[in-house]
Amino acid sequence: MAPPSIIASRVMLEKSGDFISISEVEVFDEANNNVALRKVAGQSSQFSTTSTAGKGVDGDTSSTTNSLVITKNRGFENWYVDLGGEFNITRVVIYNSDGTDGFPHYRMSDIAVFLMRGREYVAGYKLGTITEETIYPIITSSFQRPDFITIGNWRLSQVCKSCDTNYFSISAR
Repeated sequence: MAPPSIIASRVMLEKSGDFISISEVEVFDEANNNVALRKVAGQSSQFSTTSTAGKGVDGDTSSTTNSLVITKNRGFENWYVDLGGEFNITRVVIYNSDGTDGFPHYRMSDIAVFLMRGREYVAGYKLGTITEETIYPIITSSFQRPDFITIGNWRLSQVCKSCDTNYFSISAR
């Protein structure tokens, strides 16, 4: 039986208190297509001229320094991929650095992973402590659906009940 799907048009990784350092993010639809491959990606900051957001969806899962997405550490960082349309997402796979690039494995610890429709957070998942190089598949049944309240044209959403820190989103409806 296929895992349940969640309709999303964007995947966002968020982290506070440290760099984001990842090798690749794959996002699979119900037909098992990687709908993130070579799509438009962005990030809150760039560690160096070679650590661009697009490296996270270029198909290269190696973790040489020139193949990594690395943000700065400015207190709160994010990385996202715009899927170019809405898809029924069944899983998200994140490839961690192997540590040989000088960026330890823990740089992926405590990353919050969100599925979004436009700018609206529709589901979230929090990675725990990461101690080794590995591949992290997250099936959509593991994601938490947000609670939200609507105030006029604005929506205040709690996007991760199981996280140590409350994550909230404010968005126009």
